[in-house]
Amino acid sequence: MDWTSIHRISKFTLLIWFLFLGAFSESLAQLAITELVSSDEGQTTKLEFTVGNNYTVEQLDDSGAWQNIGQSSNGTFTANGLDPAKAYCYRVTGIDASSGIPLNPSNTVCEIQIDAQLINTQTTEISWTLPQSPGIAQLGMSRAKLIRDEKNCTSCSRTLPVNLKVDPSPYTDANLDCTVEYIYNAELYYPLVGTGVRIVSEDVEVNPSSLAGLSIPEGVLLASLSPTDASMAELLVLGGPLDGSSLYRFLKKGPNESNYSQIGSDSPSTSTTDPITSPESGSYCYKFQYQDNCGQFTQASEPSCTVYLKGNVNELTWNAWQLQPSPLVIGNQSYQVLLFDPTSSSFQPILPNGLTNNLFFSLQDIVANATEAVLKFKIQTEQDILDPSGSGYSSPHRAYSNVFELTIPPTVWVPTALNPKSSIAANQSLVIHSKFLQSGNIQIYDRWGTLIFRGDILDQSKAWNGTAWNKGGELPAGHYSFRLVGQDEAGQTFSQKGSVFLIK
Repeated sequence: MDWTSIHRISKFTLLIWFLFLGAFSESLAQLAITELVSSDEGQTTKLEFTVGNNYTVEQLDDSGAWQNIGQSSNGTFTANGLDPAKAYCYRVTGIDASSGIPLNPSNTVCEIQIDAQLINTQTTEISWTLPQSPGIAQLGMSRAKLIRDEKNCTSCSRTLPVNLKVDPSPYTDANLDCTVEYIYNAELYYPLVGTGVRIVSEDVEVNPSSLAGLSIPEGVLLASLSPTDASMAELLVLGGPLDGSSLYRFLKKGPNESNYSQIGSDSPSTSTTDPITSPESGSYCYKFQYQDNCGQFTQASEPSCTVYLKGNVNELTWNAWQLQPSPLVIGNQSYQVLLFDPTSSSFQPILPNGLTNNLFFSLQDIVANATEAVLKFKIQTEQDILDPSGSGYSSPHRAYSNVFELTIPPTVWVPTALNPKSSIAANQSLVIHSKFLQSGNIQIYDRWGTLIFRGDILDQSKAWNGTAWNKGGELPAGHYSFRLVGQDEAGQTFSQKGSVFLIK
């Protein structure tokens, strides 16, 4: 054999070798999962991949180890009995049909998990978890879709305005129809190999009517006594339906009642008033309901209660303005103490440093400097509430308590001694000074209990001077007991006992 023949054989051998490598590379490139579709509420997953012979399907779950779950030779495989709470990943291995050489594992494809949470009969939240593989960077920007369909409808499927790649989870789908059952799923496309990889989640079903009459109403109820009439409660719902078609219902429980009862009739108005027969007896609590879009009334809200003010001559105390839990309520409450001013016929703030977060206020200085026996107080509460429209702005809303009337007991100063012969005129008679005493008299007795003087407390010109009023004679030195009886400026009876020493 000459060198020319050897050269020709070598070229032919190399050609065959390169063709073999090309076929091998082509087979290797074709080994890929092209579609993963979940179904049966996440219990079943169907795979599609390039056609070949003797394919082995491997699965990865939370255990972290790949497991052989079956064989396939027709380019499809179905995994059953899956745990919906787990996110599974898959890959395919196999033997090249032409060469019999084991191929490298295919691309890894994982499931997308999707869930629906029905908030109320009008709103659901759809959340999702993107697959671990392929990575999010490989996901097609325009092919990360959330699709909504309707049961028993052949032309209702539509892509929702959300991009699963860039938009945050969850997505809120509002304005649901109570008469319709909805189906949601997610579809992803990765332009990776061949025709790309398509991943479809299982269907999740949402039935708004399942919450008919069961949902907790949205919004917050503000319950306050009227700032101009404490015998009238004013109720206002913020954040509830405002379409004018929903009816509202308000419920009340008084201070000494154990059950709530409806006030007024159902109305599309988000506000109402309620006459209060005894606002001074305690706090009044209210709840509200409204009709959902299924025509059923929601459950009653958590209670919102009025501020109740009480006190004594030492201090005022009140309860916090009770509001139902709501994301609209932000920050802490603050309070202002108001005192009625007869001159302006209005309540005026009296806190020296503005608002307080305390639920008490000392009255010692006010009582000591009072010029009237009856003082009227009320509490003004402020709470920031977010704008229900979602603007992000908040504004303070006010609530007012009942009016608390404090009657200051009269104060009477009786000297401890008198000396009719003193050189100081003020010491020569028993001159009594009083505050907030409208009328009264004094009776003085000797040590044997004999009445020796009776007079008008307020008439200082006729004060006792140490003589017996019915005999006119001077009395001996010593201790004499007295008893005061009168009526204060609030019309209440007042009495006081004591003794005085007569000096000779």
